[in-house]
Amino acid sequence: MIEQGPPFDPAERGFARHAVYLSAGEVVFVFEGDEVEWLVDEIVNEPASGALSAALGAWQELAEGPPRIARAAYAWER
Repeated sequence: MIEQGPPFDPAERGFARHAVYLSAGEVVFVFEGDEVEWLVDEIVNEPASGALSAALGAWQELAEGPPRIARAAYAWER
């Protein structure tokens, strides 16, 4: 599913950056941009239809619990 990329255009949605990290037991989706929490909320709360809904449903089948949202506590950039 990750190789296909997101079921939306991140730039069109207003994101400045999007990445996905994998570990042995977790997947972490990182979204960056101005007012990023609102942008993610818009995606999650869209009506259930189309490619986005199908993609969220596929990930939900793999999840063991509700998604956890983390906020940046430290960042460094050159």
